[in-house]
Formats: sequence, structure tokens, C-alpha cells
Amino acid sequence: MVSKSPKLVSIIIPTYNRAHLIGETLDSILAQTYPHWECIIVDDASTDSTAEIVEAYVLKDSRFRYYHRPTDRPKGASVCRNYGFELSEGDYLQWLDSDDIIGPNKIHVQLTALEENEDGAVAICKWAEVVADIADSKIYNNLKVYDNFYNMELFIEALSRSGGFLPFHAYFFRKELVHKSGLWLDELLVNQDGEFLTRLILKTRKIIYCDECLVYYRKSEVDNISNLYNEAKIRHAILSWIIIEQRFKIKFGHSTQLVKISKQYLYNRISNKFPGLIADYSFFFSDAIGKNRWGDNYLNKFRKKIASWRKTWKR
Repeated sequence: MVSKSPKLVSIIIPTYNRAHLIGETLDSILAQTYPHWECIIVDDASTDSTAEIVEAYVLKDSRFRYYHRPTDRPKGASVCRNYGFELSEGDYLQWLDSDDIIGPNKIHVQLTALEENEDGAVAICKWAEVVADIADSKIYNNLKVYDNFYNMELFIEALSRSGGFLPFHAYFFRKELVHKSGLWLDELLVNQDGEFLTRLILKTRKIIYCDECLVYYRKSEVDNISNLYNEAKIRHAILSWIIIEQRFKIKFGHSTQLVKISKQYLYNRISNKFPGLIADYSFFFSDAIGKNRWGDNYLNKFRKKIASWRKTWKR
């Protein structure tokens, strides 16, 4: 009997000016108990000392591979992810950002889970939010999404009842799934992972849950604040959810609670600062506007108010 050769896992990391954080990310990869991995790091034209730090890891371990985004491709993390995917040789994929941290058994546990479930193309796990450091992490236990799923609509519902969020590096994928669903939509400025994930989820038949905390998430307040006051990014956030909503309607026949929650969140965050965007996408925000304290007739009043404001803006 011929023994199976070990499966290669491709870990793909886009990075930009993360010299102060990427070392911890790469250390967590070096600490993996599963040894058969390649780590492809794609630099998006960093101007700090990211290159020096990454090159030291490449010299330390040949499983690290360091590339720069080709100059003929536009800037952006998703462009780097797609380029890393093109260079990858593994059977499985672990997507990481350059401030993400994974536990030492992450790859071993989730790879084993998928190898034992041939019809499963996605594995998920518990996650923790890093407060100051790993030792000070807040583990999220008992979320509705922590389960095996054979119905993707039920998974989306469970995700909505779990705060609508599971860090992207909590997922582990068969590479063939990306071939079926397509690469990252690199035109999007924000919520690229949400848009990408929905395509992958809708192409799989089974999600396997691994009951261990295997990933750590570091929240970036700077990015969140900049997104809130950047009109182009807000517009792209809206567009991403329009795409996701249409995809769910085609697959499930309805919008899903996850989209409704995200739509309401967007509306609450931007309606005062960017009323023009609410007007431009009133077809998308109609439910959120209708829930306002002004009642069901508020949508028409809101449109008239926007028209009045625009006359003022043009003066």
C-alpha cells in the first residue's frame, strides 16, 4: 500500500507597513505543529522596515517566500492576495493579514478535520480578540456559529446571531474551492473579505467546526475610524453589501438576517454624515429608513430633504 504524501498548505499574507506587527504573525507560523506549509508574503510597496524583517525570516526558513506586488498591478491588499494565490502550490489555503496570529495547532487541527470529511471544503474554529497581547485575549465562547453545517443558509443565520462576524483567518479552505468561486474582487476598497467569503460559502456543501480557539484577532481602530470618514470607502462598503444581498436572494430567495443587520449598522453610522449616499442608495436602505422614528412615510420626506440640501450644495 502506497502511503499518501503530506498535503501542502499555502499561507498567503499581504502586507503594507507592518514592520511593528508582522514578526509576531510570522512567529506564529513558525510555531505550527504541522510542518508542511509554504508562506507567501506579498508586499504592497511598504515604505518602512517590513522588507528587512521579512527577509530575515526568509533566510531563517526557506518555507517563507517574499514577493513584491508587480508594478503593473494596482495597489491593494486583495491584489496582493490574488498574486499570492497565483504563486501558491498548496492543496489547502490559510489566508492571513500581517497582524493576524494563529495558534500552534491551527493548521494541523483544521487540515485533519477536512481530510476526514471529504465533502467538507471549509473548516472554522473559535476565536479570541487580542486586548494588549495574546495572554490578555478575550475568547469568544458559545457562539451560534460554532457548529457543523450542512446547510449554508443555516450557517449564515448562525453567523448573524453571532454578531455577524467570524475573523477571516478562523476559516481554512480547500484550494479547489477558490477555483470554483473565483479570486478576490480587488476593485472593492473595503469588506473584500465579506464579499469573497460569501462566494466561497455558497460553493461549499459542508462546514466543519473545530472546537478549539485557534486564532487571535487584533482590532484596528485606526482603520475603522478612517473608513468611517472616507466617502469612497463607505460607498464601496454599501456596494459590497448590495452584491452580497443579491447573491443571497439568488441562492436563498431572500435577503437574510445578516444583510439586514449589516444594512442597519451602515445606515446608523453614515446617515448623518453622508445623507447623499443614503439618497443615492435609498433602494438598498429603504428598510432601515422605514424603521426610523419618523415612520413609514419617512422615505419620501427624506428624499425631499436631500433634494433641498443638494440645491444648497450647488450654490
